This record gives sequence, structure tokens and C-alpha cells, in this order.
Amino acid sequence: SHFGLDLSVDHGSKSIVNDIMEWMGSAKEKGITAARLFPILEAYESSGMMSPLMVRFIMKSMAMLDEIEIGGNGKSISPVDYSASLSDLHRLVCISIDSS
Repeated sequence: SHFGLDLSVDHGSKSIVNDIMEWMGSAKEKGITAARLFPILEAYESSGMMSPLMVRFIMKSMAMLDEIEIGGNGKSISPVDYSASLSDLHRLVCISIDSS
């Protein structure tokens, strides 16, 4: 089956994957955690906008960033930063769908 944002080699979203990795770093800096990201990723997967493999990749990567964050006892995040981070992710997902 076809998904919007996918990690498949033949999918042609190699540059998007790089953009996603950069997004993860900036989202983490703002206070996004794997737990805070899970509901939106679940919705993307359920809607077919993101493949299960990509969801697992992002969740595991964010969880790893959660682990390595120094003094990581749940940095607070402003609602504006949270929404902006999700908006940036959504833009990347839409770019990958438009280019597929």
C-alpha cells in the first residue's frame, strides 16, 4: 500500500527524511518529547499520511533524544512552540505527499 511519508528506498523521499531528522532536533530543543508527539503520529499513520515504519523511526528517534537530554526531567514547552513544531512537521508530511 502507498503512504504519504515513507522510509522505503523506492519511495523517493530521501531529502524529506533528512528534513525530518533536522526537524526532530529542533523540536526536541523546544521541548517536544516522544510522548507529546505520539498522538499526532498515530493520527498520521491511521490516515495513511505516514507509513508505520516512518512513525516507528520518528518515535524511536525522539525517545532516544529524550534519553540523552541532559537533566531530562520533562522540559516544559509553551503551547505556541508545541503548535509551531507540529505545524512544521505537517508541512514536511504534506511536501512528501505532494512530491509522491
